[in-house]
Amino acid sequence: GGVSNAGSIIINTVQPYFNRYSLPNIKNNTSISLATLGNESGVIGASFLLDLKLIEGEIVMNIGFLSNCLDMNLEKKIIAASELRFDDIEIFCSESKDSDLRIDKVSREYLEKIKIQLFHNNINVSSLALYRNMLSENKSEKKYIEELLYKLVDTADILGVNIVSTFIGKDVNLSTEENFDLFEDIFKPAVYYADRKNIKIAIENCSM
Repeated sequence: GGVSNAGSIIINTVQPYFNRYSLPNIKNNTSISLATLGNESGVIGASFLLDLKLIEGEIVMNIGFLSNCLDMNLEKKIIAASELRFDDIEIFCSESKDSDLRIDKVSREYLEKIKIQLFHNNINVSSLALYRNMLSENKSEKKYIEELLYKLVDTADILGVNIVSTFIGKDVNLSTEENFDLFEDIFKPAVYYADRKNIKIAIENCSM
């Protein structure tokens, strides 16, 4: 994947250990090379797993990817997802110009355009993703990210997406118990707000 962008640094670091600790038969018959597909190797490889979806004609799994793994705009990513035979796409959202949806500025007109493109390419949005530290020790940052979460829910409502995903994170200046209290203060009203729009908030399992 993306690690291959390090080029010869990776090969020159790994090769001496491989030569030293591998069994002779393995060492003599194995070469180490960089992934030619680079950062897109994962998503292309995963697309071939779609052939495993059908068991006696029954669909047992949907497979998708987080949109920021491809270096192209969102419209092209939707087309790529369809061409690679994916079912779903998780759309990476933030206030950054590098995100796929600028939830602080996105217009309803653009969201309606995306809805049409998703429909025509038969791609479902598994969730809208805002992966930020919701419990940040920086009070102004925490307040801003909390506002983004509500905008994320509003955006999902317009797109007809019923799940949004985020991190919990932590305030490094607080104890675990205090972080749980802070979590409840932030997420309880957010979950209530989302529930009124029939949207669920999913938590990405990440230690941050």
